[in-house]
Amino acid sequence: MAFLRSTDFRQKRTANTMACLLQAMEGSSVVVELKNYSTVHGILAGCDDAMNIEMKAVTVHDSKR
Repeated sequence: MAFLRSTDFRQKRTANTMACLLQAMEGSSVVVELKNYSTVHGILAGCDDAMNIEMKAVTVHDSKR
């Protein structure tokens, strides 16, 4: 019986998800629009399986609403 290492399991779990797209974009410049219509501009530093992201060199633009 073969056991999967945790990294193997993580790779298989995110292979066909939107989190996979975000993980492939690490190091790219991105813009995130928040629920209150504010935007966050920065460099995507990382993303986990739940699509929580880490960014660096961030600028926040408040919504004008």
